[in-house]
Amino acid sequence: MAKPMAILLGAVTLGALASGCDREKDIVGLQPKGLNLSGNWEFSTTSTVPEMPPVTIAGNMAQSGGSLNGVVHVDGSNCFDQQTAIHLTGELADSNISLTSASVAGQIITLTGSVTDTTLAGTYAIHGGCANGDQGNVGGFRVPPISGRWRFNLESRSEEMWIGSAMLTQGSASSEGSFGVTGTAEINLRCFSGTVTAGAFPYPSYIVGRSVVIKIDTGDGTLVFHGTVDQARKQIIGHYQVVGGRCNGEGGRAWLWRFPVG
Repeated sequence: MAKPMAILLGAVTLGALASGCDREKDIVGLQPKGLNLSGNWEFSTTSTVPEMPPVTIAGNMAQSGGSLNGVVHVDGSNCFDQQTAIHLTGELADSNISLTSASVAGQIITLTGSVTDTTLAGTYAIHGGCANGDQGNVGGFRVPPISGRWRFNLESRSEEMWIGSAMLTQGSASSEGSFGVTGTAEINLRCFSGTVTAGAFPYPSYIVGRSVVIKIDTGDGTLVFHGTVDQARKQIIGHYQVVGGRCNGEGGRAWLWRFPVG
């Protein structure tokens, strides 16, 4: 009798262990996934050093596990050339991030802070070279892809208004940290319909951070749009210029805004 009882108790114990493992799997399955920071980011600095201007740091961030790699451009600084691609490496631990740049003219940028999937808040410092000693606060956010259908509004310098639409597709990141943009555009004016061909910073068409440059090749001149993404209003606001063809020299203000979904 003792032997069957031992077998029964063993079976019950194994069943309890198996049930416990299943519960552990369920708990693990319910745990939140790790952060994914891959994408197009823009950071803005506020220096605590007198007379140091605020700058924008924008470009691609790629994540593999806890390792981070990025390629960015600095705009607004007297010490960095905006066209220079700056490589970043770093780590993500829980919600804490640390990034360090390669040396650029003797200058090394460090960024540290806390992040979500879409935002960063922290501090920065620059060591060496022209900007040595600059430091302060930095905030950033991930810019959503601009793929989709957009309305166009063009207002010429003579205050004439034209409307149209564009279907845009944002591609993968380039070695320059920008994202190529392709698509088609139709604008209600005799020479403004054509195709959008992907480029890489500084050659259109691309997006880096919130800065967008779109070139529309019409077969009768080229329209080039420069704009800035306004996330709150789901708009891209800027200006346009036409080069060549019947509308050569045409230009003025321009707006793109997303078509409503559904």
